[in-house]
Amino acid sequence: MPQETVDLRNEILLSGLRKRAWKAASRLAVATGMEARLITTGAGIRVEVSTDDYETGHLEVLSVLNSADRYGMSDRRSRSPAILIWCEFDDGPGE
Repeated sequence: MPQETVDLRNEILLSGLRKRAWKAASRLAVATGMEARLITTGAGIRVEVSTDDYETGHLEVLSVLNSADRYGMSDRRSRSPAILIWCEFDDGPGE
């Protein structure tokens, strides 16, 4: 495969990855009322949001997490009262 084709394919994948991550960040911000952070990882993009409570938007949070390649949240038994919700999006077809 020519290098130009590989570069274009990689840019398209990255573009789709960015769209998935930005969409998730936006949805998490609305659901929790807090600002979401996007972090580039070796495999893709990680979205994080810290909140004290997300009860009013919990179904939306679960929907966002379900759309991710990996996800999780901090344990309430930790020293911080805030909950860290995170999800990661990797290169791939996605939504």
